[in-house]
Amino acid sequence: ASGPVPHLPAPPATAAEPASIRVIVADDHPATRAGIAGILGQEEGITVVATASNGEEALALVEALRPDVLMVDLRMPKLSGVDTIARLVKLGVPTRAVAVTTFAQDELIYQAMRAGARGYLLKDAAPSELVSAVRVVSAGGTLLDPVIAGKLAEGIASGADRLTARERQVLGLLARGLSDKEIAGELGMSVKTANFHAANTIAKLGAQNRAEAVRLAYERGLLQS
Repeated sequence: ASGPVPHLPAPPATAAEPASIRVIVADDHPATRAGIAGILGQEEGITVVATASNGEEALALVEALRPDVLMVDLRMPKLSGVDTIARLVKLGVPTRAVAVTTFAQDELIYQAMRAGARGYLLKDAAPSELVSAVRVVSAGGTLLDPVIAGKLAEGIASGADRLTARERQVLGLLARGLSDKEIAGELGMSVKTANFHAANTIAKLGAQNRAEAVRLAYERGLLQS
């Protein structure tokens, strides 16, 4: 008969290695794309798994690789950054988007926010800010470039004051529930122009849709019951 099985000591417990944050960088400018990827790729705990030169390519890579974070330029060919972010949200993947812009343009910021971006950075952000954005957004938070945050706060606070006379007219018609076609008929303009003014009015009020724009306008005294 065989003897008793010797008792072997268990191997020492080791702490689990934290999972690396997986990132895709999408930008149509090769130098910018390589620069951002290079900065993030050198950071411990962050892995750039792919880069893309347009929105369609970025979404295909996201579906295939399911990264934690997508760094996406807001101005790209084939599919804009805003549209890319909006479609990303509908994919149902865990990937969170960080919008990267050249200029802190109010309307573009609002559009990116409404689309579902979780971070907003200018392209001249310091390397440490790029890294922070990836870490914060990956962890479920939101990070705004200080310049963009200031623009956003200023826009929401004073959006009413920045409405043009035409946009105030459009706001009144939105409150009446008119469609773009009906607004165009009322103001003697094309449907496309009416849609443009309506979109600008909604963005300046910091609203996500027409109904919210009207509600905010009443709350701020821009419209009377």
